[in-house]
Amino acid sequence: MLPTGDARRGLGRDTVGFELNLPFSTALHDRWAAHFNAGLKHLPDAGPGPGTDLTSFHLGASLIYAVSPRLHALLEGVGRWEENPDSAGARGHEFVAVVSPGLRRAFNFADGTQLVLGVAGPVGLTGTAPDWGVFLYVSLEHGFGRRDTPALTPP
Repeated sequence: MLPTGDARRGLGRDTVGFELNLPFSTALHDRWAAHFNAGLKHLPDAGPGPGTDLTSFHLGASLIYAVSPRLHALLEGVGRWEENPDSAGARGHEFVAVVSPGLRRAFNFADGTQLVLGVAGPVGLTGTAPDWGVFLYVSLEHGFGRRDTPALTPP
């Protein structure tokens, strides 16, 4: 994670951090798939005092329905336990939950390259989550010499 935001405006922490995730995916039926993800985010020296690290945890899940091989409907949810300092400088975890219904569409090219465009509407479920938003997704995967044209596969 790179410090691209402005911490004075509440947009970032002005530190380089990292995020680790453990994914799991499974096909439930011909047109149904499920994905699960557990992970953590670590931001060194991002806390209220020098040398104070912040560590947050998250769990995510998604259910995907293949309307066609190249068009998928999605329902995704994530719960995050964000470690943040309060006004007195004490650290604590706030729970943030968001659910996002959405769609994604694949465009396959003759050279094996696949472009996937998606859109979702995140809705906050807890008081600390944003009320709503728009999530745009773009993925470009090169075929690397592949001659067949793949159908959209869940990421």
